[in-house]
Amino acid sequence: MPLCAARRAVERKFRRDTALDTRWNTYGSAAMVRARTQAPAWRRVARNRAQGEEEGKAMLMASAAGLLRWVSRVDF
Repeated sequence: MPLCAARRAVERKFRRDTALDTRWNTYGSAAMVRARTQAPAWRRVARNRAQGEEEGKAMLMASAAGLLRWVSRVDF
């Protein structure tokens, strides 16, 4: 099975599992499935913070490199 077909099947199953259950008109089961499949909020926050710090570090390094390049062009 090609990767795209497998991914579509997984997405279809996820959509089916998280869909609103209209037979019993309950939202509880869908909420439970969504809560189980999503990372807890504290883990998401920690991951986002770590990613932000990495991006900030990369931006700082890039700007420092650019500044050094600019300074090295100027002869005093």
